[in-house]
Amino acid sequence: MLHRIVAVAVSIIAFTQIAAAADLAYKAPSPVAPVFTWTGWYIGANAGYDWNNNVDVSSSFSCPDLPCPINRDTNLADISAASSQSISAKGFNGGIQAGYNWQTGSLVLGIESDVGIMNLSGQQSLTITSRSGLLTFSPSTSIGTDALATVRGRLGWAVAPTVLLYGTGGLAVTDPNVHNTFSDSVSNPNTVIGPANGASSNERTRAGWTAGGGVEWAFAPHWSVKAEYLYADFGSIITTASVNAPNATISVTPNVFSTSVDVKANLVRVGINYLFQ
Repeated sequence: MLHRIVAVAVSIIAFTQIAAAADLAYKAPSPVAPVFTWTGWYIGANAGYDWNNNVDVSSSFSCPDLPCPINRDTNLADISAASSQSISAKGFNGGIQAGYNWQTGSLVLGIESDVGIMNLSGQQSLTITSRSGLLTFSPSTSIGTDALATVRGRLGWAVAPTVLLYGTGGLAVTDPNVHNTFSDSVSNPNTVIGPANGASSNERTRAGWTAGGGVEWAFAPHWSVKAEYLYADFGSIITTASVNAPNATISVTPNVFSTSVDVKANLVRVGINYLFQ
């Protein structure tokens, strides 16, 4: 009797194991999460800060003919030297960007274009007293920009599946406005040369270059955030003002006050992208 009970128990256990094995054999596998890739188009927006603490300004003052409203060559040299110094410019930037990435292994190649505002502005205003003490000169220079557009290549390395370090560089375009003014005051009311003044502006679209780098993190399947630094250089802009003495009692040839300004900028910005994957 006992051996029959044992046989039945063994049969039940064996049947249970076979049924469990069959159930495992036919159970559907768990879904596998897709592997993230940077390949694809994207669009986004950005905002940040821009500055240049050393905008190089080079000024020259010349008197092409006599009599000269500011009278002495030493005055010309003093004005040119005092006006030739660096000024500080700063502002904010923001805009939209779009681009495409192509990933092979950990290498990511891409191209990106952006357009927006770049409010970079700065100025210097000086007061210079002539060596005789009879004249006070007031030259000033200002620089400002309103917009920025770039087309850049990107070369990156995925240090993790969703973290990208990259360098970038290419074409940059902006619309700088450089403005210079000059005036003087005459402390001797009997002078035959009246107070001189003049102003000039140079505003036109300028193309230059930009280079930098950044880091981008995909925090969701279709979303990423980035932090980026760019350096932009647009070359030099020259303005030339004719300085006249409208109150002079005799006719004089206008002086020439020229200013050359190097238009450069540092930009830091953060952005967010939607990835079409």
